[in-house]
Amino acid sequence: MCSFGRSPSHFRRYTPRVLRRLLTVEDTFQIRGRGLLVVPTPRVEDFRGPGSVPVELRRPDGTHALAELSVHHQFFSPPPRERRWGCLFASLTRGDVPLGTEVWCDRDLFLEPTPSSHR
Repeated sequence: MCSFGRSPSHFRRYTPRVLRRLLTVEDTFQIRGRGLLVVPTPRVEDFRGPGSVPVELRRPDGTHALAELSVHHQFFSPPPRERRWGCLFASLTRGDVPLGTEVWCDRDLFLEPTPSSHR
């Protein structure tokens, strides 16, 4: 059960086989009307997106919780050398995701490395 209220229906259906760490939260930005943006974010070449991803939060105090992470395109002008996904928790706050929290998800969401991603 999600510790942030009722568990979304897809969490009850979704059982990850093997989890892999997506990121460790180094900073957060609360955006009114949108949610909590976390950084650093995965490179576009390394992770499947965009979409909603069920994740497990592993906080520095040892507690765990389930949440839904929105992975979306970020648009910058000029574009950065290294393209990264935006990662947003629509219903969480900074108190729910303290710095140092590890975000884990199904390893099948990661793309296999290709020769072009090792430049």
